[in-house]
Amino acid sequence: MSLKSKIIILFIRIIGLLPLSWVRHMGAVVARLSWMIQTRDAKVTQTNIDMCFPLLDEQQRRDLARQSLIETGKLALEI
Repeated sequence: MSLKSKIIILFIRIIGLLPLSWVRHMGAVVARLSWMIQTRDAKVTQTNIDMCFPLLDEQQRRDLARQSLIETGKLALEI
């Protein structure tokens, strides 16, 4: 098993020991950082929201994309 695999497994085990509220908070923090540095996930989320909700104004679409990314971050660590 590679070192990368061992680190991922260790991370998953540690996350599994934490209370759900902490895990959700960590997911939200990771997603907010992702939004701030405009990672690929943030850009894809923004593009999808823009395509799905063209009638919303730009600020509403931006807020919706940001919130969507935050909820996705929470869910990713919950799983």
